[in-house]
Amino acid sequence: MIVNVLGKIINEKGINMGYHLALDNERFCLSNQYFTESLSKSNYSIEHPHVSMDLVDIANQNFHMTWGTFRASTESTLTEHFDTASVVSHFQLSAPTNVKEFCVYHQQPKKYTHDIPKTKSGQKSQFFEVAIELSFFEKIYTPDSRFLDTMHKQLLLTTSTASPFRATITPAMKALISDIGTHNYKGHLMSVYLEIKTMELFLMQIQEMDRQTSLKKCQLSSYDVACLHDAKNFIEQHFNQSISIVGLAQQVGINQTKLKAGFKELFGNTVFGFIRDLQMEKARHLLLDEKRYVGEVADIVGYKHAHHFAAAFKRKYGILPSELKSNYCHTNR
Repeated sequence: MIVNVLGKIINEKGINMGYHLALDNERFCLSNQYFTESLSKSNYSIEHPHVSMDLVDIANQNFHMTWGTFRASTESTLTEHFDTASVVSHFQLSAPTNVKEFCVYHQQPKKYTHDIPKTKSGQKSQFFEVAIELSFFEKIYTPDSRFLDTMHKQLLLTTSTASPFRATITPAMKALISDIGTHNYKGHLMSVYLEIKTMELFLMQIQEMDRQTSLKKCQLSSYDVACLHDAKNFIEQHFNQSISIVGLAQQVGINQTKLKAGFKELFGNTVFGFIRDLQMEKARHLLLDEKRYVGEVADIVGYKHAHHFAAAFKRKYGILPSELKSNYCHTNR
């Protein structure tokens, strides 16, 4: 099945910009736009016996966002051809392991091929992608960031074949992507909001990329790094349970000092700070998306006392969980 998605617009300089998508053998033609002077939104659904895909595109003159979900009964190949250059951030929100990654790369006016993995029966795979227009990227650029400086040098090469920059999606990034997808703004305010959030998300990525660059100079061995990743995975699966430094160190086979110092160096957060972030992220989801009661949420994320949970939630988000529910219900009437 070949899926062709063609969208073209005229920018201020009169240059056609758009993109094409192809997936196996059957052809589809979908109207779409990439960078647009005014805010645009499009929804697409692609169905065939082996692959189904839903896409939501939102764009203005500085960014182009895509939310995607898909099911695939067999492995497939997705081919994209872009008519304009940009800086792209791709977030894999569901993966076979607990480690969710994002990548950043210079997207040139050429063809790209991606593998679509087979998904488990009845399950969907999710991703989020945002492309930044090059002049918008130039406003962010500073040589003070090693990541930005390297990316900027790549942009100057019209034939660059550099590999994408890769890093782990942090809880803060996941929460921000959730905010981007669940806001209540419309029209011009929606465009302003999404542009601000795009900038905020990219700043988080810059911070994470620069942190990983510094990490390459650290004294952690490959064994230490593997143990620390095991610790992170263990926390992600058991963050609602009682976790101690002593027990976690024994669980993954590393001493307590390296666990505490190495975890902060590798992941940019303390062990307990990471646990709290996961608890609060889960709590926010349960309160807003599943409409759970505050006491129930406190118990689910591992708090024995609801008032302790409420205090931690307010420290994280600046608002009590009960106020969050009340404000959300009010804005959605």
